[in-house]
Amino acid sequence: MMFPRTAAIAALISLGSFAPLVSAKGSNRTLPTPVLVDFDDDGVLGGLFLPSISGPRSQIVVYMMHAEQDYTSFSACTELPKRGFTVFCANNDASKSGYMSDLNFEDIMTEVDQGMSYLRDLTEIEKVVILGHSGGGAMMAQYPNIAENGVSACRGSEKLYQCSDALADLEPADGLMLLYAIYGLSTMTLLSLNPAIIDETSGSKLNQSLNLFNSTNGFVNTNSEYTEDFKEAFQNGVVARSNRIINHAQERLKEIEAGNG
Repeated sequence: MMFPRTAAIAALISLGSFAPLVSAKGSNRTLPTPVLVDFDDDGVLGGLFLPSISGPRSQIVVYMMHAEQDYTSFSACTELPKRGFTVFCANNDASKSGYMSDLNFEDIMTEVDQGMSYLRDLTEIEKVVILGHSGGGAMMAQYPNIAENGVSACRGSEKLYQCSDALADLEPADGLMLLYAIYGLSTMTLLSLNPAIIDETSGSKLNQSLNLFNSTNGFVNTNSEYTEDFKEAFQNGVVARSNRIINHAQERLKEIEAGNG
């Protein structure tokens, strides 16, 4: 999967446009210009944000990436260097549209690993701590799980998808930080499903008996009250639709792997 060059250029421009920032201690010292890092066709690109003074903290790099959002201008990219830490803010090759239609689990893991390999080669860095924020929390928590425990962490009869050997030798990090991390993409997707949708090609075709915004079911614009029967039917509908989507995805995967597209 290739990172769209227009998106790459836009991200790189945003990295280079940071104005000088005052340090956390209130001095006039400004942060160095971020070192732009482009892995070209490998997918990962980002910026290495350096503190203005070298010291014990500068030997620790905080590495952050998000599953589908542009994190090259995330606030921590500059706030942590103000406090003495080195920071690597990177993007994977997924589009940053927010639709999450091109996320690939294995690509994401190997692209995080590319950044890890780059940071391990920096002689001035002693420790790498990965940071996951919001949706990036699920991704950055999964990475060390596989890196430390091997592919058994992403294989098993309970898994919908068995990861390949491409994830067998991920570079472990020295630490993990999670800020407002989500429960995981699978759980968040489940919690976001509208069970009233009966046609996946049209969101306007609804089963009104499961419509959360139908006044017959208890919806009131200011203070809705739903019966226990409706709540149970709604949750059962969520499970049913989730299973339909999963079954469809698994059938599509079989067709793709068989070369049928």
